Amino acid sequence: MARSTNAQGLLHGDSGGPVIGQNGELYGIIERRGEHEHGNLMQYLPIATVFDQIGHNYQIAPS
Repeated sequence: MARSTNAQGLLHGDSGGPVIGQNGELYGIIERRGEHEHGNLMQYLPIATVFDQIGHNYQIAPS
């Protein structure tokens, strides 16, 4: 579970997008958004879980 610090929630269709920190860290992949008074909350799949599921043949490209 994550929370927006800029009071901007997610829109329909944002699922599958990246969850990225202010310094460019990749935290995970968006699964779903909060509704109504919880609109600034989201559920995401941690990036470590993503790599565990797809195998260790993939890496984040260097910047």
